Amino acid sequence: MNDGIVDHRILENILKIKENMYPVVVSHENFERDLAKEIARIANEARQLGYKLRKENRDMTKEEAYKQLGHSASLLRAILEYLAGMMDEGIKKHVPRMDRDMKGEILQDRRR
Repeated sequence: MNDGIVDHRILENILKIKENMYPVVVSHENFERDLAKEIARIANEARQLGYKLRKENRDMTKEEAYKQLGHSASLLRAILEYLAGMMDEGIKKHVPRMDRDMKGEILQDRRR
């Protein structure tokens, strides 16, 4: 029901997403735990918003949509920063290889 609230204007309003972003820290030592904790926090906040929308019998506002997008963008930024840090540190062995599909079958090497 809330799909498409900001679709056609998303690129014109990237600053609105950025304004709703916040720092998310994922540590090398506890990456999975930190990631799971933030995903759960975002999911709980979205669930609470869903309850509120249902109670008020309405769709989310554009402002609420941009806030939700800010959560997702913050999480994505944290993951990318974590992976970039690992690459900078030369710990490439911890970054999963991307040359396999979801079934584990080897894909064609696209670097050639």
